Amino acid sequence: MFGLMSSSCREVVLTDQPFQRVLINDLSQPTRSLAPTRKTDAVSLTLSVSGTISRPVALAVDQLAADQKRYPVRRDTLMAGTYTNKIFSGDYYGKDPTELIVTPTPGTTGSLTIERY
Repeated sequence: MFGLMSSSCREVVLTDQPFQRVLINDLSQPTRSLAPTRKTDAVSLTLSVSGTISRPVALAVDQLAADQKRYPVRRDTLMAGTYTNKIFSGDYYGKDPTELIVTPTPGTTGSLTIERY
């Protein structure tokens, strides 16, 4: 399994892969990461989060449907602190592309590594 690693990534697009890693070193603005249409249906969505943040950070995953609408798949908030492989997991069935959106509270410092599978 391959993922894309990029320091301070803003927009990340991968080929059809069941795994994605996003490294965020700059929490001064939201970060978006797109996973395109899959060839087979997914049956779950898992986020594994590691890193340290000084203020709360919102995590959102949206399904980008063929009708151009966004449908919420998951919403979570990371409170200030240090995380090592913090798991957020749930059912998700579909092939449509999904977008991970990481939105820090203004003034947040630190870094995060988010693995999505």
